[in-house]
Formats: sequence, C-alpha cells, structure tokens
Amino acid sequence: MIEIMETVPLLARVVMVLACVVGLLNVLFYLFLVIASGRSKKHEKQPLGGDSIAVILRSGSCREGLEEDVARFLTQDYGNYSVVVVDESGEADGTPMLDALRRRYDNLHVTSTPSAAKFTSVEKLSLTVGIKSTEATWIVQADRHCPPRSSRWLSELSKNFCDGVSVVIAYTRVESGQGLVSHYAVARYRWHSFIRLAYARSFGPYLGDGRNLAYRRELFLDVRGFAGYGYLQGGEGELIAQRLSEVGKVRVEVSGDSQTVGVVKGIWRDYFRRSTSEKQAMSVLPRSVRVRVGRNAGLRVATWVVGGALLPFGGWLAWSGVGLVGLRRLLFILCVICGIVRYKENWNVFWMWFYDLLAPFVWMAENRRYDSFKRQPQWRR
Repeated sequence: MIEIMETVPLLARVVMVLACVVGLLNVLFYLFLVIASGRSKKHEKQPLGGDSIAVILRSGSCREGLEEDVARFLTQDYGNYSVVVVDESGEADGTPMLDALRRRYDNLHVTSTPSAAKFTSVEKLSLTVGIKSTEATWIVQADRHCPPRSSRWLSELSKNFCDGVSVVIAYTRVESGQGLVSHYAVARYRWHSFIRLAYARSFGPYLGDGRNLAYRRELFLDVRGFAGYGYLQGGEGELIAQRLSEVGKVRVEVSGDSQTVGVVKGIWRDYFRRSTSEKQAMSVLPRSVRVRVGRNAGLRVATWVVGGALLPFGGWLAWSGVGLVGLRRLLFILCVICGIVRYKENWNVFWMWFYDLLAPFVWMAENRRYDSFKRQPQWRR
C-alpha cells in the first residue's frame, strides 16, 4: 500500500486523505442518528387526566372545511382539555359560524386576533392570543390541517407532563399530494424530522414541530413567548421549543398514537416561500444550534466535492471517489429505513433516495432566494 501511495501525485494524496476523513465523518454521523433514534429513556409517567390541556388552533384566512377540521380535535379520550380556535378570518360573519361549533362542543372556545395582526407575524400573534385566553396548565400547539392520528393523542402526550418538564416534542406524519414538489417536500421534511428528533433524544438542540408540540403555559409567559421574533415569518415550533428547553427538561414522544397527520400540497413557489421562512427563523438561533443542524448538509456537500475531485485522477482513485459517494448513499438509505420503522412512516424509500440526489441543487436555489430576501430593507434586523 505504501509503494502504491508513493506513485500517487501529492495533490491526489491530499484529496484521498480528505476522502477518508469525510467517509469517517459520514459513518459517525449516521451511526449517531441510528443510535439516537432508537434510544429509549426510562421516564416517570404522569397519571392520565391530571393536568388541564388547551389545544391551540389557528383558523387561517380560509374558513373552508374549518368545522370538519376542528371536530377531529374534539373527540379525544382525555377528560380535562379544551380546544381554543383563534379566528383569523377578519370577516364580520365569522363569529356566527364559530358559534355553531360551540353549541356542539362544550370544550370549544373561540377568540380572535386584533386588527393589528396584518402588521406582524399572524401565526405568532394568533398563538399568543390563544394561549393568553386560556388558564390551562399545558398548551398543545397544533395545526387544523394536521389532525390527530388517534383519539389517544392527548393521553399519550400527557404521559410526559411531569415535574420539571417544560416541553414535549412530538412527531407529525406527513403524506404527499400530487406532483414532484409535494413528494420532494415530504421527503425533505421526513429526513429533517429524523435528524431533529435524534438530536432531541440525545443532547439537543431541541427543535420542535409547531404542528405537534406541548409546553407549559406558565413558562411560555415567563419567557415572554415569541417576544423579539414577531417579524419572523415561520419557526413557531423551533423557536419556542429551543427557548423553553433552556428553563426545563425536554421530553420526546414518538409513539403512533401521539402523532398528527398532514398532507403537503403546493407548487415550487410555495415550497421556496416556506424554506425561506425556515431559514429566517434558523438565523436567529444560537450559532452552536445552526452548526449542529447544518452538519448533514455540510457532509453532503463535502462528500460530493471530494468524491468528484478524485474522478480526474482515474484508476483506483476515481473508483475511491465513487465509493465515497456510494458509502454515503448506502448509509443514508439504512438510516431512512431505521427512521421509517421507528416513527411508523410509509415505506416510500424511493422518494427519500431521490431527495438526497436532488437536494444539493434545490439547496443552492434556496440560498439564492434567501440571499435576495435578506437584502429587502424591511427584514433587516
């Protein structure tokens, strides 16, 4: 082996060493994801039905299907809970329609956002209004378009409502609609969720999903909720989970009954708008959090760059570059299968495999769009 390396140009040796380092980092990263995803901590369980819970739902500007969406949250096998719907329609006849729902369900409460909502982040304002309108001990932040997977949804979450716990991070299962962008967005969400839950099940960072997240109301008010984040268009789950993780313990609940289910629809324009909002929210998190979350993207870029750099040398060096990329692809698929089994997802491995191939190109387009977004004066902070 030494004799072979002596015949290799110095530049090729340097690239080969980099390839070995990148390969080792890939192995360690994916090994961490597999171990952390399968990690099951022994926690004290809270007796069912103890603490009061308020589920906060935003009505959104579109009221079509609102009654059916809200009704799915009102049939839980948990006695002490209520559902708070924040009316964002701004329409004069909005209250009578919501009154009809209240006549059917005693545990349904309705509030509305002030007219100033159009000058700030509507999502964060609505959540804050809904939280302040209730006296419940625990808040469950959800999305009307992502109903519970089971009638035991709140019961499963409440098992983690113990002393010292400030946040419970749960999983949202998403399904794809029609079109390439829908399949890509679902694959991206699943992969990012696998990574974030693996971090949350180990030593952080703790980034929640705003469609299935529980936290203590008192602590939310103590840390002033979304104060300082009102100009951000997104990140409701990530920001509050990370902020509350600094004042209490974090639990992760991924059982099948604790999940909510949603469908991703839209076009590329909608996808890039959502990704821009996510990047803007991530930009205000501590640098250590951004570095840990960005390791996957960094390793992906490093793998393709170093692997591609070995190709021009030809021979076994070129095959080493192909092997480096192939190693990452293999580790990625194995990790995806572990995540599918752990979180009871659909066995749609093809789109996950396709996502990792397409991701570098979409990532560059996302960054260009975000750079253009940052140059807008009204978003500079």
